[in-house]
This record gives sequence, structure tokens and C-alpha cells, in this order.
Amino acid sequence: MSNRVDNPKVYNPYSYHRPHFIRWRGSVIPKVLPSTIVVTLLAVIVCIVHLETKVKIGIPSTFIPVLGFVVGLLLTYRTNTAYDRYWEGRRLWAVMVVAIRNLTRNIWINIKEDDGKSDLLEKKTAINLLIGFAVATKHYLREEDGLLHDDLKPLISNIKSNLPGFKPFNEMDPSSEVNHNLPLEITLYLCSYIDNKRQNNKVDVPTTNSMYGALNTLIDCLTQFERILRSPIPLAYSIHLTQTVWIYCLSLPFQLVESLKYITIPIVFLASFILIGILHIGGEIENPFGYDENDLDLDDFCG
Repeated sequence: MSNRVDNPKVYNPYSYHRPHFIRWRGSVIPKVLPSTIVVTLLAVIVCIVHLETKVKIGIPSTFIPVLGFVVGLLLTYRTNTAYDRYWEGRRLWAVMVVAIRNLTRNIWINIKEDDGKSDLLEKKTAINLLIGFAVATKHYLREEDGLLHDDLKPLISNIKSNLPGFKPFNEMDPSSEVNHNLPLEITLYLCSYIDNKRQNNKVDVPTTNSMYGALNTLIDCLTQFERILRSPIPLAYSIHLTQTVWIYCLSLPFQLVESLKYITIPIVFLASFILIGILHIGGEIENPFGYDENDLDLDDFCG
């Protein structure tokens, strides 16, 4: 696999040795800063109006503990739920890699090569398909058409087999519905390959069972990936949490200005920066298969 640290064209959030306290890249600061500035500007206006005019717009600060407790609970649940999805995606990818390696070993070592070059070619083709399964899964989870990407074409475009019912992948129509789930299509080919070798007595029963078990694991991982991808946190919950955080941040200046005076401004900036940042982090890692800098690095996993 390629080493991202040695490749300057690929960003690795852990390849920079700057202290995290002063890091910009890889953080959610670019997404958080505009909202934080808006809240801070409101704090400036509130301070000026309350302290420099006769208009008193401060409210009792008893609202802070009550709403703060609620916001804390909601953010904790949001973050834990999002990270669980992130971690489960990483765990399932590791399970998939183990299954691919086991299946590759069985194909290369335990399947006989009675027909010489023909069997060897089919072995190499099947192994390429296993690698292609991982790459196709990456594109599938990103809702991309894998047949249109150059990293997948070399692995699946030269399919040549006497197995019935399968067209070369380079002759398939990318817009056809059955090929939309390209990883599943690849497992169908691999299943027929294993079955063909078993019928021709080129692999024993225990090895066949082991290969089918690994293939079942690939399909199970694909299905679990789909569950993570297509079962986001309920929209109503996300909307309500966002509204609650904004209500809390926007109410802070009115509650703090009476006691903290102009110190209210930096306090509001820090509080809103932290809370809105946590909100954005949860939203970013909720779907761990995309292109956000904190998503799983599927390109590196397939490298």
C-alpha cells in the first residue's frame, strides 16, 4: 500500500507535526468561523447597546445552566452517534480486507492449474476482481459510477472467461440498474468462478467452503456499509439540535452582558466556537465515506 506521508500530493492529517492547538488544516475552523463571527458580532452590538445607551437588554443568567445542560446532552448524543458510525465503517473495512486476503490466498494456492495458462489467467483475473471489489465499494459508497474511474478500469476491464452468463465489464452499460451496485456484480462473478472450479474438481470441499465463507463476508460488509450510508441520523433530530445550539449561543450575550461587561465578547466567541465546532464535527463524520478531511481515507485503504 502507498504511504501517504511520503506522497506530498495526498493530504494526511497526521503527517504534520505542528501542535494541534495551532492547526488549521484538518479542523472544522473554516466551517465554524463564519457562524462564530455572526454570534460574536451580535455580542458586540448587545454590549454597546446595553453599556453605552440607556436601553437595557440584558436578561437574567439563570437561563444558562438550564439550556446549557440540554445542549450538552444533545451534543454528547450527536457526537457519540456520529463517531460510532465512523468507527463501525473502519471496523467493517478491516473485516472486508481480511476476507479479501483469505480469498486471495485460497485462490492462488489451493486451486489447481491443470490447464496451465488458462487457469493461471483466471486466477489472476479473480484476484484482480477482489482488489476491484474494494475499489468498486469505495466508489459505490461515494455514490459514484465506478466504471467511469481509472483506478477501477484496469482491474475489471480485461475479464476473459468461459463462464456462462457474464459479459466483460468493459462491455457493460454503466447506466444499467444492475451495474449500479458494481461490488455486488463482482461477487456474482467470483461466486460462479468458485463454483466452476469446484465442479471441475480443481478445489477441494473444505477450501470451497472457506472461499464461500469469505465471499459471504464481503457481501455482509457491503450490506453493512449500505446501512451506514443510507441510515443517517433523523433529520428532525439534526434540525432540532442545530436550532437549540443557535438559540443558546445567541442568548449568551444577553445573559452575560450585565455581569461581564465587554468581557462578554470573547466569552461568547469561545463558547460559540466550541459548541458549533462540535456540531460540525458530528455532521462531518456521520457519513465517513465521503471526501471530508476527517472522513475515512478510502483512497489510502485501496492503495
